[in-house]
Amino acid sequence: MLNFLINFIIWAIVPLRQRGQKYFLFFLILILGEVTTRVSRVYFHDPKNIIYIFAALLRVISVQEKRISKLTAVSFLIICIGTIALEIHGLDYKQEFVILCFFHFLLLFKFLQNFIITLAINRTISIFLGCLIFYEITATTKYFGLITGFAHAGIYLDITTYFEILIGIFFCIFKEDSPRILIKLENMYAEP
Repeated sequence: MLNFLINFIIWAIVPLRQRGQKYFLFFLILILGEVTTRVSRVYFHDPKNIIYIFAALLRVISVQEKRISKLTAVSFLIICIGTIALEIHGLDYKQEFVILCFFHFLLLFKFLQNFIITLAINRTISIFLGCLIFYEITATTKYFGLITGFAHAGIYLDITTYFEILIGIFFCIFKEDSPRILIKLENMYAEP
């Protein structure tokens, strides 16, 4: 319980630190989804993960470029409506975890894409994006483990929570544009 409280406090600080940055909405939706889900579970005794699922969908939307194609917008709308319809229909927890795993995989893909673009265009390794990638790998494998029963849930959740605490501390200290976490690569093809 203590590690959950520490994790919650750290991740509540992250959006404050990332205010005005590219991924501010991502971090804000992350903590708001956590808060509303906890309130729903404690006060309304609702075991469903619909708020987590909806928050994960909103995080996927928040990391998209400002101008997205009509096809992408329609796809997100269909996914949103489909998710809500499935949740209302009544999914068991494993089916909910499959949806969450899918959204975390989309986020992982987007952060990998941004990392590669930054590397290719700017010749820069972004440790910030690397930490976002690691966070999404942790979240994706956590849900995958819960779906498959691969790991003992309690121990595995504790380990991932510790990693999330460390990642949250990193995001409390560093912003995306901090020069200390950008590694500029030399041009290997430049003339000597």
